Amino acid sequence: MTTEPLDPNDTGVSVGEAESPAPPPRPPLWSRAVLTSLAVGVLVGLAEVCWSYRLTSLSPDWRSSLPVTIGGLAFFVVIAVVIDVCIMLVGGLLWACAVAVWRDVTAGDKPIRDRRLGIPWFVLTMALSYLWVGWVGLFIFPSTAMHSKLFRVTLIGGVVALFAVSLFIAWSLRRLHRVHRRLPTVCWAIAAVILLLFTLPAYSRVEAKSHASVDIPLGVEGARPNVLLVTLDTVRFDFLPFYGRNTWIQTPTLSALAAEGIIFDQAISQAPTTTPSHCSIMTSVYPSVHDAMNGKPMRSDLITLAQCMRENGYETVAFTSSTTTRSINSGLDRGFDRYVDSLVSWSEIFSRDEFQNLLAFYMLGIVQNSQIRGDVVTSRALNWLAQRDEGPFFCWQHYFDPHDPYDPPPPYDEMYKGQLDSRVPLRAERERYAGEITYTDYELGKVIASLKERGLYDEMLIVIVSDHGEGFGEQHWDYTERQHGDHLYDTTQRVPLIIKLPRSISASRSRMIRSQIELIDIAPTILAFANLPIPASFGGRSLARVIQGAERDLEQKPAHAMAWVEVFDPKHPDKTGTFVRKLAHRTSDWKYVLVNHYNQEELYDLRRDPGESTNLSKTRPEICAERQTEVKALVQNEAETRDDPRARLAPALRKQLEALGYLGGDSQDDSDGE
Repeated sequence: MTTEPLDPNDTGVSVGEAESPAPPPRPPLWSRAVLTSLAVGVLVGLAEVCWSYRLTSLSPDWRSSLPVTIGGLAFFVVIAVVIDVCIMLVGGLLWACAVAVWRDVTAGDKPIRDRRLGIPWFVLTMALSYLWVGWVGLFIFPSTAMHSKLFRVTLIGGVVALFAVSLFIAWSLRRLHRVHRRLPTVCWAIAAVILLLFTLPAYSRVEAKSHASVDIPLGVEGARPNVLLVTLDTVRFDFLPFYGRNTWIQTPTLSALAAEGIIFDQAISQAPTTTPSHCSIMTSVYPSVHDAMNGKPMRSDLITLAQCMRENGYETVAFTSSTTTRSINSGLDRGFDRYVDSLVSWSEIFSRDEFQNLLAFYMLGIVQNSQIRGDVVTSRALNWLAQRDEGPFFCWQHYFDPHDPYDPPPPYDEMYKGQLDSRVPLRAERERYAGEITYTDYELGKVIASLKERGLYDEMLIVIVSDHGEGFGEQHWDYTERQHGDHLYDTTQRVPLIIKLPRSISASRSRMIRSQIELIDIAPTILAFANLPIPASFGGRSLARVIQGAERDLEQKPAHAMAWVEVFDPKHPDKTGTFVRKLAHRTSDWKYVLVNHYNQEELYDLRRDPGESTNLSKTRPEICAERQTEVKALVQNEAETRDDPRARLAPALRKQLEALGYLGGDSQDDSDGE
């Protein structure tokens, strides 16, 4: 029997019985997960940029700065897209794993045609996009909308409706394989174009507003000393030994600066909280003008000290250390070439987080700190000093360490343990607080030493000031004060201020000025010593002549301060409270405090009662009447109450404020404060 050779092309099937060609293999599930995540991430990133530039028309309280150059906008878009692609990639791969498991469990011996998996991808695209826009709404809409049942029902109902519509479209197109496969790509491309077109008009408005908002005066050629402004958060004036009290606290750096500089004995802060006080320092206007609160940025049409310095040739840099000085919460970055406010100690890339960072970083828990230690601030400043270009500079450093909670690193945590008598109120807290001050002094000393090594120190203008003080159980009229935020007593409003002049400027050195001044006087004083004009919008006055020996010529004027105090409806204690305005009028002799909403007045004789323990408003009504007219004039035509403007904050940002003692309001009696 003859055996024919085998034909390698013979499959054993007759021509008539030949199978139709197999369809080309579809991309594996994993590659489609990656491609879909890329597309959705791009859309979401563009949506965030779009929302960011349209927030100014949707929310008047949203005052954070945005990029106004084409390059800045492009970088903003790239960062947003990259962040969201990463987020969506993780979600897409997890979803692909779930689909793969479901397929393996349910398929058995019957293979599943991968073509049908295009339906879930289409559903996923629309659902994720809508959910993300819903998150945006939750972060920016006012509290009345954010907590309303209608808003939640609309959000959930919209998701369900989009799922249904997506499934119906996918089912309707199930036989049109080519259209089915290409439809998501077409939808993504159209959506990207719409988002870009929707963003550009809003971007143009932001850009135009940024160029037309302020008119900064320019100075003539002259000496331009380098300027270092250091703000020590929550430092009481009487906890620095050169003020003559608490001499057991060690502050060698600050004491050395005080020994060759000018000390102000009655420097009065304009607010008992961090953001509004710093905004008054930087804009030289009262809180009723800049309208900032902790978590709410100041108005964008005010001229800042940094803007004045930058427009006149200064390099402007800032290194801050708390959530209350972050650009997105305060607007204090205005005018700074470099504003480092990252609360991640190992990186500066989280600085000046705009909207996409707010959502991505905070929601993922990357940025959960409410503050960073002074060693990080110092390290960043020293790195900048080592790399800076030639030319004059204005540097602002903010040390938050003395703020509650008082937890200095070793050995400062135990440095003053047992120093105070056990009968002193809040003894342990005072001792740890003193340790924080000494630690901050040590960190500042590193910067001063570096300035001396580089030959910059002698001719520098250095200003050291605190934004507000702190209460440690002092008994006032009807209140035992602890921490800060709700009250305007001298424990929080009288702060330390030291000014060290350039050596070439003639002045009477190493002395204390007893006259009362305000922190809004700092910016005009810095401009005067830098030989720069003072903007007409600045409400403070230059202290240059006073520092140089003309204290007798200083006009005696009252100091003003303001705080927003939250009150709750006793019938609904769980609801967000209402803020009422508290105003203070201070001279060297008298302190007057008014809460006009409740017609509540306080009056203290500071000469005889420096602790502000006896309210004389009932016995000296003539003084109260005079002061009331003056403080009301400062806030004429402004509302006495307001809702919580921080309701727009992301949950993580609100938690950061709570960690600093800010719950519904700025501080809670006897427990909280910032």
